[in-house]
Amino acid sequence: MDVYPTLCELAGLDKPDHLEGTTMVPLLKKPERSWKIAAFTQAVRGFSGRFMGRSVRLDRYRYVEWKDWIEGSIIARELYDHKTDPEENRNVVDWPEHRQLVQRLSYMLSVGWKGVKPRRF
Repeated sequence: MDVYPTLCELAGLDKPDHLEGTTMVPLLKKPERSWKIAAFTQAVRGFSGRFMGRSVRLDRYRYVEWKDWIEGSIIARELYDHKTDPEENRNVVDWPEHRQLVQRLSYMLSVGWKGVKPRRF
């Protein structure tokens, strides 16, 4: 989450080296500037922690990969088109017309937030 690095900068504190994220101070100073193109989330399914869902959200789409952390395999994928299905009722990940989009979003998910960092300010 980018809140912690932002608060560090606003308070005049150095950001700890282990901390991920990017300060949003440039965006606060100039709200009209372009920023990250995606947001990332992750959630554990069940109490064992064996299954983890990771998702990337763009303006129009949300893509999810569910992974078995013991075996290391992806057990399910989801793709939702928020333009036609804002409530995420129809998983379109297997639709042939979305094949390239799924590949691109899977790659984005694999490189994570560092792959969509804003340009230097």
